[in-house]
Amino acid sequence: FLHKICESIADELYSAECFRKLSDYFTAEGRESLLNYAQEEVEHAEKLTGIYQTLSMEEPTYVLREVKAIDDVLIFLIEYLSEEESSIFLYESLYQFTDDEHYKAIFKAIKEQEESHFAKINELISYYKEENRRHI
Repeated sequence: FLHKICESIADELYSAECFRKLSDYFTAEGRESLLNYAQEEVEHAEKLTGIYQTLSMEEPTYVLREVKAIDDVLIFLIEYLSEEESSIFLYESLYQFTDDEHYKAIFKAIKEQEESHFAKINELISYYKEENRRHI
């Protein structure tokens, strides 16, 4: 359980960086939304860090993955979509695993935000697919 929490912290920080990098390719509202998602991912990492520290009385240790350069926004979005889908499954699993109501509430809230991110990424993929069709 603690190992999965550490992995989740690293994944959330990775996701935050993905959203920050993606924001460079958008203007105004799109950029603001992506930066808000990045902040939500950081907040998820902070909540998970709190759970880890409470349960272990130690600081979590994890390895941060480097975000690849974005050569093609559509391909990046499609590849990143699986990260969000995996997160949804993970938080549902963590929710089911624990009996602690406080932790359940945290995992449920994070899962719901990840579902929102998943939906937004799907919208962005649809938008980019449509844009590509117009230019062919």
